[in-house]
Amino acid sequence: MFKNILKSFSLKQTTGFLLLLIFLLANALILWKYVLNEEKASLSVSDRIVFIGGNPRSGTTLMRVLLDVHGSIYCGPETVILLPFMALSKKLNEQLPPNVLMVRTRITAKSLKEATANFILHVLKNRNKQEDKILCAKDPPILNYMDILVDLFPNSKFIFMVRDGRAVSFSWLGYRKLEYNFQNYLDLLKEWDDRNNITMTLCDRVGPSYCKMVKYENLVLNKELVLRDLMKFLELEWNDNMLNHENFMETDVELGRKEWSNSQVIKPIYYKDSSKKWAKEIEDYDENIVREEIPMLKFFGYV
Repeated sequence: MFKNILKSFSLKQTTGFLLLLIFLLANALILWKYVLNEEKASLSVSDRIVFIGGNPRSGTTLMRVLLDVHGSIYCGPETVILLPFMALSKKLNEQLPPNVLMVRTRITAKSLKEATANFILHVLKNRNKQEDKILCAKDPPILNYMDILVDLFPNSKFIFMVRDGRAVSFSWLGYRKLEYNFQNYLDLLKEWDDRNNITMTLCDRVGPSYCKMVKYENLVLNKELVLRDLMKFLELEWNDNMLNHENFMETDVELGRKEWSNSQVIKPIYYKDSSKKWAKEIEDYDENIVREEIPMLKFFGYV
């Protein structure tokens, strides 16, 4: 079975799978304890967790920093481990439906579900011993598993960060060190379009009580208005610290070592008018093709 699973993964996914397997083996007793003990496992699955996601370069790091300075939530850097864990969990569920799981392993689907939920809680609670705060996980692609996570954590909330795909793709050209030509740019735009289409579909599926879309542009232009609305969604009291997050970076925020946005989120929020730099700096840029082939730009109101 695992051989078939590995065959369906790319090289990068296979590497992530193996690293996850090592991590799971190191924590096997924790996971197995929850599998075997349904009563104990069921005690924690109602925990509130805030999941932040969206396309990379869309303000996910900024959002988690703003929540970190609120005082009632702990997000911290990207977990790294949750994404391959969720991918493996989804793959195993596809390979072993509940009836097959019971026949082959004598483990009920309920036990495995609760073990999965408690393992995620274990990772989030113990990485910085945040016992008294609402847990939060910021991993941009984590919302791809929104429908699974909302089933695991009925009290969870999902923040879907969205930013103009033209600005995101222009930023990604530099990050990936690609040539600034139109084909490379269009390829990245199509990736942006596909990802946001999938996430928007899942967001609609779980509903507005669970998932809230936040536009990056609205956040930086109308910070207090957007954040107050977000606090209502999260059912949290307002905290003025969020308006000047840069003053609390050393005391309340733990930055990840390799997060590309670190140099930006330590500064006050301001709107950087790019004046559509992509149209000026990308060779043979064609706005008509962009509008025609990237429908999510219109869906989100960017064109």
